[in-house]
Amino acid sequence: MNIFGIAISWYWLLNIIGVSLGFCLLFPKLKQHFENKDMAVQVSVLLIMGGYVFAKLFSTMEYYIINAEPLNIEIFSFFLHKSGMRWYGALLGNLMMFSILFYKHSKFLSILSDIFLYTFLGSAIGKLGCLLSGHGCYGIETSLPWGMKFIYGSAPSEVSVHPTPAYDSIIFITAFIIGVFLKKKNVSKKVILLVTLSFLCFSEFAIEYLRPNPDVLLGLNTGQICYVLILLILYWMVIRKQRESAEPYSMISIQ
Repeated sequence: MNIFGIAISWYWLLNIIGVSLGFCLLFPKLKQHFENKDMAVQVSVLLIMGGYVFAKLFSTMEYYIINAEPLNIEIFSFFLHKSGMRWYGALLGNLMMFSILFYKHSKFLSILSDIFLYTFLGSAIGKLGCLLSGHGCYGIETSLPWGMKFIYGSAPSEVSVHPTPAYDSIIFITAFIIGVFLKKKNVSKKVILLVTLSFLCFSEFAIEYLRPNPDVLLGLNTGQICYVLILLILYWMVIRKQRESAEPYSMISIQ
């Protein structure tokens, strides 16, 4: 599509809109948590840059693993220009980075809960960009009535396939709605984080079976491995924080 004579792909347009909306809603929460506007700005920039770098990095790593190509100088060109992005790479990478930097913060789980909640909203919009651009992240062939042909996409499909980006978008927006609903019920941020991220990871793990991505380890593809790692890290952190606090576990807390 063209905007004021400038060619812009649906992929980048909707991803930029999704990221912008997510961080516009997240920023006031970060200011409240850190009680410092400058710190909130730094964390926002860190998450945006980290998300992009990790998404590109995982895409590049996936390409070289699947194609069994040796690492060489061309990997830098691939990383900067040719590779796509992997949402689960951004999720796992930012989770590890944020945990290393801010684990000891008194509101660590609350901050993490808000970050993921608004990330889900932004990603729901961004995934529609994947759907409209048809750049190859669609699923395997299907005869179901909602199967789609991406004839004019950047990676055309001549047969009906599962519109997996649409499935992703539905999962993300559902996780966001669940989180908002639980917040209105005064459920603790810790439980909201566990419920929403568990729902998303289990759902996305299942969706990966509808994609043509090859297995790389123990019958799992790279996406499924990432979702397993995300859950393991999440559960470990929540259990450890619970032990450190030495407080009775409660589904309800004062926000």
